[in-house]
Amino acid sequence: MFNTTTKRLVFYVFIFLAVLGGAFYADMAYFKYLESVPTLYIVVGILAFAFLYIWLVVYLSIAKPISIVIKQLSYLLTGKPYKKIITTRKDEVGILAYFFNEIATTLEKLTVQAKENKRMSDELSLASKLQKDIMPKKSPMIPGLLISAKASLATEVGGDNFDFLLNPKNAFIYLGDVTGHGVPAALVMTMTHAFLESYTAAMDDSCKILINLNEQLRKRISSRMFMTLVMLRWDLEKKKMTYTGAGHEHIIIYHADAGQCEAIKTGGIAIGMAPDNSKLLKEIELPLKENDFVVLYSDGITEAKNTNGEMFSLERLTKAVEKYAHQYSPDGLSYHIALDVKAFTGEDAVQADDMSLIVIQYVGDKKVEQTEESLATEWKK
Repeated sequence: MFNTTTKRLVFYVFIFLAVLGGAFYADMAYFKYLESVPTLYIVVGILAFAFLYIWLVVYLSIAKPISIVIKQLSYLLTGKPYKKIITTRKDEVGILAYFFNEIATTLEKLTVQAKENKRMSDELSLASKLQKDIMPKKSPMIPGLLISAKASLATEVGGDNFDFLLNPKNAFIYLGDVTGHGVPAALVMTMTHAFLESYTAAMDDSCKILINLNEQLRKRISSRMFMTLVMLRWDLEKKKMTYTGAGHEHIIIYHADAGQCEAIKTGGIAIGMAPDNSKLLKEIELPLKENDFVVLYSDGITEAKNTNGEMFSLERLTKAVEKYAHQYSPDGLSYHIALDVKAFTGEDAVQADDMSLIVIQYVGDKKVEQTEESLATEWKK
């Protein structure tokens, strides 16, 4: 089987011979003239003409087009400015030109995508740094309480948020979880932090604080987004704790005298789900005895799955608290819970959701040194 280029050459040679033969037989006078010329000269002349003709055909039809493709390809590979090849040919040379154009187009798209990915990566890194800067750096010094916390984001930026906000009368401790994770969740988390920092400085009722938060977030976020949240209020003078739930996970209370846990539903409705949540939220007292623990967590912990698809669950979390609470301080308890979750999911498991854990121990009037451990300690450690 001849390829298209070979067929083209054969066609050109055939046309050449036909034209040459026709020229010889068209003019008898010309042939008589040829009889007076030595036969060798005639043969040499014909061969020279044929060679020149074929060389021109090969150069113009094959060599030159291929050299153009090779030249542009070398420009492409060395990073020099190149031009796409415009041709209507459908033979091998045309296929070569089409292939080059496709490679050039693909590389252009990949270059644009790489630049966009780098831009997004830089912005995500900046957003991640800003989010980490917002998170509290050290355990707060709150009379009567020892506190430890851990957080690990599923992506560079996430929707889990917690903080410890103090005013002259109260210490507010909250943990929030925005739907999903990534940049949208991080933006809601950042707004939440700003609003709560402002409200807790001026208000002493956690219920009113969350009502105001709902009003402001509802105006600014998509109707498909919301945030579950639980807020504790520690009365610095009376040494009493209350909580207000906004559709968040359970609060786990470890009763030191009985060595058992109690899981309390936080109640309420998630922030952003209703235009007005004032009738759905209430502040409830949380009685504590000395050495009792209060544990707050996000669903990234209880819904973490192992290789069999089983979730870590609230039951496993409460059992872990009961196992370690009587042996350790808040730092030790949070550390061992993190180890249990990691052992359950497996070392190489991909984290599907943000994880946050806050452990609080009521120590009464004891003077206990609060550790300086960072609250943003990576969950995996």
